[in-house]
Amino acid sequence: MYKQLYKEIIDTAKLEKRKKNVGVYYESHHVVPEFMFKNRKRTGPAGHLDGDANSVDNLVLLTFQEHLMAHYYLYEILKDTRYGYSAGSALQFFFIKATSNHVRQRTLSEVDKEFLDKMAHLREIGIASISKARTGKMPVVDAVTRKKIGSMPIDHPRVLSGEWVHHSTGKKSPNSGRNQQGVNNANYRKMTAQHLDRVFQCVEKSLIDDTHFSLKNFSINIKLEFTEFRKISIKWIMNHLTSVENLVAQYNHRMTANIVYDPYYRSITQRNNASKYSQMYAWVTDGTTNLRIPKSDMSTFLTTNTEYKNGRTNA
Repeated sequence: MYKQLYKEIIDTAKLEKRKKNVGVYYESHHVVPEFMFKNRKRTGPAGHLDGDANSVDNLVLLTFQEHLMAHYYLYEILKDTRYGYSAGSALQFFFIKATSNHVRQRTLSEVDKEFLDKMAHLREIGIASISKARTGKMPVVDAVTRKKIGSMPIDHPRVLSGEWVHHSTGKKSPNSGRNQQGVNNANYRKMTAQHLDRVFQCVEKSLIDDTHFSLKNFSINIKLEFTEFRKISIKWIMNHLTSVENLVAQYNHRMTANIVYDPYYRSITQRNNASKYSQMYAWVTDGTTNLRIPKSDMSTFLTTNTEYKNGRTNA
């Protein structure tokens, strides 16, 4: 069943000869998972397949919802193989908030976000697969050089011999009695007048329709602006300006502006796109599980999966 559902997604995408940056948001997907190849570029254990995972024939463009379901189907196909952990980990990644400059964070429609919330139960699958893979293992380093070795079984001969030790072994614990608040924290950064000017520039770059302040855009812009900080977040700004509302109020006072902060505001383009994507999908249910699939695939899906019918359940 899952192999057929996976094949339908891939075949449909290939037939449409999709292109990126032409109206519809697509994500690149490896038909045969990248983690199954020997010469993989991403970190992780090598697979068993020869060849190039990134060859044109092995790449296809999927919508966000297709991409999520494709990885769910792959997990169901591979969960009892050596690739169960990798498939589950790839599935869980969809539910981890990527860095704010990740293209998905900037592009995901409200309909896609709603779909992600509806499919949140799949996150538990990823967590369970990772937990299963880590059972009986620990992160180790070389006892002499402190070189990272990776996650290894606790009964590995080199662990038992003491050649490899847990990565925390030999490290001093922080002094819990030390005051690390404010200027006492080694990571503390005072906000100067120059910093505040740059913050206000980021506010100006983060407006929607020139009238509404977007906290999401702001988070992206401060990371692009304050590159001299190894880590920076909105929290640093809020520690100095107390709240988003106060930030906007100070900006309005400084710039003689009248921008508004409404976390639920969406531009006309965003609302139109959400409506457009919503009309392309429909719900089906087997009485327990709800799935959202393209309307164009509805007939084939219901014929193949007779336990499903139109609609959804709140059970």
